[in-house]
Order: sequence, then structure tokens, then C-alpha cells
Amino acid sequence: MYEDEQNRVISSVKESVEEAGQKSEYSAYFFIIGVSLAIFVGLILGMANLKSKQNELEAYKQKIQNDVNAPLSKYSGSSSQVKYLSSQVSSLKIALSKRIDFASLLSELVKNQYQRAMWTNFSLSSSEVTIEMKADNFDEMNKSIKALGLAKGVKEAQLSEVSVNPDDGSVSYTAKLQVDYNFYKLTANTNANR
Repeated sequence: MYEDEQNRVISSVKESVEEAGQKSEYSAYFFIIGVSLAIFVGLILGMANLKSKQNELEAYKQKIQNDVNAPLSKYSGSSSQVKYLSSQVSSLKIALSKRIDFASLLSELVKNQYQRAMWTNFSLSSSEVTIEMKADNFDEMNKSIKALGLAKGVKEAQLSEVSVNPDDGSVSYTAKLQVDYNFYKLTANTNANR
């Protein structure tokens, strides 16, 4: 009987040890699965947070760019007006310093203007006259440059900044004329005739 009791206790201990071994095996599996799941969820949350921060950064970048450009856009028209006024003042300064008879110069340029080309802007510098023009096509543009080159006192007529308007096919361009202003200087006889 003692042996039966001993065998029963031994078998019960064996069963307990086996059950404990199986439970510890399951516990290890559950632990590994739980840690893997926690890492996976952490990665997903981390990626979502990173994407959120990137979106915030992009929004701040856009806001800063808008804040910087907004005041500048207010003055963009003013800047072109200042440049235009500055060119007009410098033209007047040149005319006064050289005592150029503007009426004669403009009359000569208008007389030699090709009639199918239109002037859109006109400016002077110390050695050149710049005329922004518009023509219906390239042939008329070429004729207008040649005609201006024949004006009295024009040493050279150059074509620059050519662009085609896609809406109507017209050509916008700039004529740069190298002018000898000595042909248009005011003299004592010019003033006496007025």
C-alpha cells in the first residue's frame, strides 16, 4: 500500500510537472506573440505620428512662404512703377545734360517707323534708345527693325527679347538702337528758330 501511495504521489507529481511544462511552453509562445504584437502596434503608431509631423511641417512651411510672399506681392506693382519712373527721370537727365532736341529725335524715329508695328514702351540711356514693340508676324517685325535702322543718327538697330503671343500669334520684341545723339543736339540756331 505504501508503494501504491508512493506510485500515486509520483505519478501525480509527474502529471503536475508535465502540466507545468506545457503551461510554460504556452506561456513562452504567448509572451513572444504579445511582444511582437506590441512592437507592431508601436511601429504603426510611430509611422502615423511621423506622417502627422511631416504634414504639420509642410503646413508651417507653406504658411511661412505665404507670410513672406504676401507683403512682397503688395509692392510688386510699385517696383515696376519705380523702375519706369526711374527710367523716365534718367532719360530726362540725359536729354538735359546733352541738350538733345527730343522732338527731332522722336520725329525721326516715328518717320522711320514701319506702320504695321506698334510701340508699347520707349526709353533712353546714354547711348541707346530702347523701344518695346508689337507686330502681327515675324516679317513685319523684321521690316520694323530695318526701318528704324535707317533713321538719321542710328548707328545700329538690334533685335532682342522676342516672344510670340499664343492667343493671337502676334510678336512682341525689343528694338535697341545705338544712336549718335550729336545729330539731335540743340544749337544756338535751333533756339533762335523757335
